[in-house]
Amino acid sequence: MSLQNALIFIRNVGTNAPLRKACYKCRTKSDLLELLHNEGIGFTENEFEEAVNVSLFKCQTYDEADEVKQTELWFHLFA
Repeated sequence: MSLQNALIFIRNVGTNAPLRKACYKCRTKSDLLELLHNEGIGFTENEFEEAVNVSLFKCQTYDEADEVKQTELWFHLFA
């Protein structure tokens, strides 16, 4: 589990349709984190939060930052 995996997830979940569809099938955050671990991109909730901060720091436009924030909000919808 790593920060790098969380960064990969944030970068790819919006454009990787099969990954996104698999994530949508998850009912809980535990299910989501297990799915991502099985896909080889496992990370913890703390690593996700750190990845969000790193990603926001690297953003060069408001649109890029908005995409990261949308991913963060979507991730937190899982109970």
